[in-house]
Amino acid sequence: MLKYIKSEFYRILNKKGFCLYFIIPLVLAILSIIFMYLKKFQVPSEKIVYDFLIVCINDFISMSMFFVLPIYDICIVEDDKSHTLKNVVSYGIPRSTIVISKIVICSILGIIFIFYLLVLFLVTMAVVCKIPQTFLSSIITVFIPKLGVWIVIFVASASIATFLSMFFKSKITFVISYLMVLTVLSKRLVNFLTGLITDKLNFLGDIVLNDQITNILSASATNHTLIVASLVALGHIVAFSMIGIVYFKQKEVK
Repeated sequence: MLKYIKSEFYRILNKKGFCLYFIIPLVLAILSIIFMYLKKFQVPSEKIVYDFLIVCINDFISMSMFFVLPIYDICIVEDDKSHTLKNVVSYGIPRSTIVISKIVICSILGIIFIFYLLVLFLVTMAVVCKIPQTFLSSIITVFIPKLGVWIVIFVASASIATFLSMFFKSKITFVISYLMVLTVLSKRLVNFLTGLITDKLNFLGDIVLNDQITNILSASATNHTLIVASLVALGHIVAFSMIGIVYFKQKEVK
């Protein structure tokens, strides 16, 4: 498995266009700094900057699973188009290894990409306006303890993306299905649908993935909230990994 993961990393990192996903945000950040400088941007008060940064970080983390769609596209969706997957299967690599490796690769590259965007944003803000000391303290005391839980949730989204990419051949269908699973499928909708069948299934609304990030980012989040979110995410990882393996073993790769 390790050799396959290394070879996939090498293939993806040397793929034409991959570096653009990192270069374009950098160029935009530099242009933003230049624009602010030319416009003689006046730095607002520390409180305004602090509130703005907190809102931006929360929104950024909430939307992180959508920002990585280009990474998922180049890691897994394009395999069918380039017949890479067919070649890998013909080499005799176990299909379970392929599925697990795809999840690992998507997770690692996705997390790196998200942290890159986050650092880029914070550096841009630091250049344009001084970041308040209180915000740095909040990062350490509030966000870092939740970082591990966010990573588990992120890996769960990668598991979902890997399964959907195997199930849907069309790039557009994959994107729509991924967005629907992580946005439309909310606790309220699940409770409504299960309520039409029986109230005994209402517990399914508590294990919807996309509500877990909202829960952990809440100011009232407790250790119990973080534990529940972690367990829900782990459940998604196991479930979609197993479903993906079973489906991929039956799938005819052309």
